[in-house]
Amino acid sequence: MENCKVARRGGEVAGVARKALEEQTGVPVVTSMKASDFHSILTSIIEAAPALIEEKEEESNE
Repeated sequence: MENCKVARRGGEVAGVARKALEEQTGVPVVTSMKASDFHSILTSIIEAAPALIEEKEEESNE
């Protein structure tokens, strides 16, 4: 039960911070567009990871 109280309080704090940021900037923090952009960026990173690892390994072998 204590975990639920802590989680709820954390959510309240995050909500207050989000609303304050939106008020200061005049820009919504959470939008569906941003979520889809994040998905696209994350997918690109995951797909590029094997090549990046290989490059690092080749650099360390030189």
